[in-house]
Amino acid sequence: MKAENGAIAVFCYGSNGIQQMRERCENEKLIANRAHLPEYARVFAGNSSRWKGAVSSIIPLAGTTVFGSVVMVNEEELEKLDPYEGVDSRDPTSKRGVYRREQVEVEVDDGTLPCIVYIKNQLHWQGPPSDGYLRACKKNIEQYWSEDGNVAVTVRRGDGTIVSESDRLGAAEDIQRGSSSSSNMPENSQGYAVNVRAIFAYGTLRADFSKDGDRWGVCIIGGGCKWAHGEVRGFSLYQDPDLFYPFAVFSRDQIIGASEVMHGTLLTWPEDEKAWQEALTQCDSIEGYQPDGDGLYKRSIVTVKVNSSSYQSHAQHGQEESSSGSSVASTVHAYIYHQDTHQKDLSLCTSFPTGDWLKETHAKKHRR
Repeated sequence: MKAENGAIAVFCYGSNGIQQMRERCENEKLIANRAHLPEYARVFAGNSSRWKGAVSSIIPLAGTTVFGSVVMVNEEELEKLDPYEGVDSRDPTSKRGVYRREQVEVEVDDGTLPCIVYIKNQLHWQGPPSDGYLRACKKNIEQYWSEDGNVAVTVRRGDGTIVSESDRLGAAEDIQRGSSSSSNMPENSQGYAVNVRAIFAYGTLRADFSKDGDRWGVCIIGGGCKWAHGEVRGFSLYQDPDLFYPFAVFSRDQIIGASEVMHGTLLTWPEDEKAWQEALTQCDSIEGYQPDGDGLYKRSIVTVKVNSSSYQSHAQHGQEESSSGSSVASTVHAYIYHQDTHQKDLSLCTSFPTGDWLKETHAKKHRR
C-alpha cells in the first residue's frame, strides 16, 4: 500500500477509529488498513473532559511496538482533523498546541509507509485513562489485529513506565468517588476533586520575601494571611535574566541542573472566605492567569508538604515561628502558578538547583 495522487497517510493508534475519522474528515468513503510502528510505545497523559481521564500519545521506546491503522486523506481533510487534536493552526508541527504533527514510518502488509501522526506535547501524568477510552482504543486496534493477538492496551505513563492494573483501577475508583461527591470542585494533578483554600508561593509572592511580607501586598489582605514554609515536588525553578521574578515548570521538561523540589511559603485564609477570594483574584491578576490557558502563567493544584506546627500570621512576620510542640508534617492542597517550557528557552535561563529561589538569590547578593 503506497500513498498516491497526493494522498496523505495518517497513523491512528488511539480513539481515532475509521468511523470517527470519516465523521471528522466529512468523508464516508475513507478506509483504514492495519499498520504498526516499531520501537515506539503508546502512553497516556493529561485529562480529557470528554473521555474523563488521560488520553493517548506515543514515545520512542526500544523493544516495543504500537499497533494501529493507517488512513489515507487529502490536505483539506488533514486540516479538518487538526482542530480535533488541538493542533496549533499557525504551525501544526509546533509544541504550542495540545498535539502536534510529526512524520514517522510505519510498517504495513506490503512494506513501509511515511505517515503523519499526532503526538501530545505535554506528557504529564494526571491519572489513568477511563475504561471507556481504553475500550475505544482496543476496539480500533482489534478490527485489524485481533487475529494476531495484539489487542492488549498497556497503560504507560509519559515516561514509558507501566501502570499496574490494580493501581489504575484504584486511582479510577478514587477519582470517581471524588467527582461524584464534589462535582464543582477543581481537581489536583492526580485527578482527585479537592477543596482548595491556599496558594503556594515560590517567588515574589512568598510571605517571607521581605520583612513586610510579599512584594505585592497579598499577605495583608483581610487583615493578614496565615502562612508556613513548605515544599512541592515535581517542579523546577528558573529565572529569565532580564526579569526580577522566577517561574516554575514541570520537572518532566527540565534541563540538567534543575531541581525537582521547590521551596516556598503556603498562604492561606482559613476563616475568611471573602479575603481568600480577593487574594486569589489578585494573584490571578499578578500572574496573568487566564482560565482559557492563554495567560502568561498556568494555574494547577499541587500537594504541599508543610510543618503543621509552624504556621504564622502576617502580624508575626519576622518573629520566631510558633510551635505548640513537636514538629508534625502535613500536606495541604494549594494552587501554584507555573509556565510551560515552550514559553521560554530554558538554556538561556538561570536554574536554581536547591529549589529555593529566595535563599539562592540572597546568597548571591551577599557574595558580591
